[in-house]
Amino acid sequence: MTAPRPAPRRAAMLGAAVAVFLAAAAFYGRTLHGAVEAADSGELQVAAWTFSIPHPPGYPLYTLLAALAAHFPLGDSPYARLALLSALIAAATLGVLQLSTMASARMRSGVVALAGLVPVVGLAVSATFWAQATTTNIRILTALFAALQALAVVLIDRSRRDADPAYADRALALFGVALGLGVGHHPSLLFPALVLGPFALGAWLRTRTTGRAKVFLKIVGLVALTGLVWLLLPLRNRAAGPLDHADFATLPGLLDHALARGFGGDFFYFLTVEPERLLDRLAILPDLLQMQFSPTLLLLFALGWLLALRARRGLALALLGAVLVHLFVTLTYRAPQTVEYALPAWTLLALGAGIGLAAATDGVRAGEGAAPRWVAALLTLAAVLVALLDGNQRAPSFAALAQDRSDDALARATLQGAPPNGRILAQWHQATPMWALQQVEGVRPDVRVQYAYPEGAEPYATTFARRAADADLVTTVYDTAFAERQLCVDAVAALPVWRVGACPLPKAAQAVDLAVFDGRLAVTGLEASGDLVPGGVLLVKVGWEARGALRPGEALTVRLRYPDGRLAANVDVPVDPGQAPGEARSRLIALGIPPDFAAGPQRLFVGAYRAELGGFTPLRDAHGQDFPALADWTLRPAALPPVTRRPAAEAQRCEVGAGGPVLLGVDYDLGVPGQMRAYVHLAAAQPASIGLASDVAAPLLRDVPGAGCTTAVFDLPPTNTMTLTLAGRPLRLPAPQPGERYVPFAGGFTLMAAEVEACPAGPAVALAWQSALPQTRDVKVSVRLTGGGQFARHDGVPALGALPTLKWIAGTRLRDVHVFDGQPQAAAAAGEVLLYDNFSQLPLPVLDVRYERAGAPLFR
Repeated sequence: MTAPRPAPRRAAMLGAAVAVFLAAAAFYGRTLHGAVEAADSGELQVAAWTFSIPHPPGYPLYTLLAALAAHFPLGDSPYARLALLSALIAAATLGVLQLSTMASARMRSGVVALAGLVPVVGLAVSATFWAQATTTNIRILTALFAALQALAVVLIDRSRRDADPAYADRALALFGVALGLGVGHHPSLLFPALVLGPFALGAWLRTRTTGRAKVFLKIVGLVALTGLVWLLLPLRNRAAGPLDHADFATLPGLLDHALARGFGGDFFYFLTVEPERLLDRLAILPDLLQMQFSPTLLLLFALGWLLALRARRGLALALLGAVLVHLFVTLTYRAPQTVEYALPAWTLLALGAGIGLAAATDGVRAGEGAAPRWVAALLTLAAVLVALLDGNQRAPSFAALAQDRSDDALARATLQGAPPNGRILAQWHQATPMWALQQVEGVRPDVRVQYAYPEGAEPYATTFARRAADADLVTTVYDTAFAERQLCVDAVAALPVWRVGACPLPKAAQAVDLAVFDGRLAVTGLEASGDLVPGGVLLVKVGWEARGALRPGEALTVRLRYPDGRLAANVDVPVDPGQAPGEARSRLIALGIPPDFAAGPQRLFVGAYRAELGGFTPLRDAHGQDFPALADWTLRPAALPPVTRRPAAEAQRCEVGAGGPVLLGVDYDLGVPGQMRAYVHLAAAQPASIGLASDVAAPLLRDVPGAGCTTAVFDLPPTNTMTLTLAGRPLRLPAPQPGERYVPFAGGFTLMAAEVEACPAGPAVALAWQSALPQTRDVKVSVRLTGGGQFARHDGVPALGALPTLKWIAGTRLRDVHVFDGQPQAAAAAGEVLLYDNFSQLPLPVLDVRYERAGAPLFR
């Protein structure tokens, strides 16, 4: 006979799961991104609104759900409804985790419900899951199907222990449906099923001893029915709009798209094509894990897994095998979404910890020496509290991302800047939000937005430049490739969008003289935009015109200055001596805003000079000035605290009460020989003065603005003895670590370490990065080595392409290794690190002018 499952226990489990669903939906509703999004998200917004098919494998189930959500009569924004769909899917995933955790135990203790919160809260506030839960994407559905597969396995295992074949039948049917719909949604879900499936089938066979064939055939039929969702592709064949990918009416066209044959070479790429990189790819796993879960929570998860292996060995081994298999496939797959592809693994990883803690809290009956159960309960409570603290740290990033409208603003400005019936050439990231605005809101339907897709082995810069010859606007400029085709560009305002055409471009009618240097070089335009916060990027469009013969070595220079006149940042703009009199040109440049720049009104200074053998000769304007101030702009205060090695305050926040400044942390950079730069991070509600005394220099004073978070910078000789005077109180600062590095780059990136390592194939440069901001840029890292008369360069997405900066939030840390294959070890004598935006190709400068002044490399 079978033991009936008590109805009150089932009701408790379902009630807890529903409560989790409702709480999670409300939680994610506070940080929904309800606007146009870029890249794949923008494409999915188009597909949902036009009921068309996105890129391979087509995602028919998601497209159906998204189309219903986009057109559902609720609210004014289809973008917000699509983000809400992701939030509801995420909430359902967390509800399934709660149900799975409780179902794995006997429910002899109410504390089991608390154990369910360990995977729920831990996964809910993990960086990637939170990001997918609040934006338009297909990844969140992979987490739900992985959770449903795991729930089915838990229920089958429970049915085996209860000797309940009918319940096992229903659980196996759930597994089959989750597998069929899951693999139909994304083929990567097949890999965890290769481990979970045999375990589920084996447990079912041990439970169902009679009538197996009939039941199994019914389940197979049910799984086959899940394939009906693929009929959407031929039914929506050649849908109108920009997503006319292929002819789905033919079998080859349908299979090519549904099986994503174009991406087939990416699976197991680092196992078959570049096996020499396999160990390097596997080595990024710790960074992937710490992007999701804090080290403390990972430790508690590990304890939970040990308890699971002890109490539910077979189930735990199946889940662990699924996690490892999926992670291995993900790490050997060549794609920049590695951290998102691993979402099913993060889901199962959290669940396994919860199952172990549930078994421990449920393992001893009341009155039978319950101390072990309460020890496990305290461990469970600690895990939930740690996860909540992790979520509290990440919340400001997701609050900021929810309000970010940079993709929307750039897409609108680009469309509005196009001429009537114009043509815009863009990369995928910029093309899709423009398509969304055109299809959903009807913005500039006369403009043709074309995606510049890669074409075979031809370098992408060459492909883009060739196709740009027929465009009116471009969103990327490859200087060398454009120059080879004699294409000139002119930025639209101070945005990373350019008019393009044969050189020379027509002169702008509204140009006026702001300054004329040496009577020959006129500055005719100066506009600014960008991330106008300390540590951000100031985009400046500078226009000039030749009024006479320009000479070799002449250049304009655009500068930021501190109130006392010190140089804060500058970019030189060389002028072409072949520029004809009367010919106008322009250039878009990126200035880095120093972290210690005070919020409030600021000015832009422009100068000109001629580089000669004896040095630099300044060119003065008509008033005899070297650097006249030609434009004004306003710096906003920082919204997030800076990153630091040494947090000095329990709460890293910019909002403080009245009184003196609060020390948030201190960092040092010892990269310039014989010098030390101290970064003192503060939060202040009102202006104040602070001082730094040491045993090697006279006391240094700095004024601190009262605008939230700020950083005071002190330059002094290296020392271990420093005292900071803060609100009249002396505070002994910690000594720097030997060789400590802290090099901020514009855009919120901080280089925390840079080391050259000797490898058999050649030198390798190991960089350690930390992000101060949630990132919306796709940034590439360029490492250059010099020494022994040799030069080597390596450019790439961080962590061998696995962790694009678009996935980073404030506080993200990772190790980024650049290997120079075949390069002699002598080339590793010294090196530079440069960051640049992968889309605009604009650099993100180092925010420390000492390196340029001293001619010092960033690492040796």
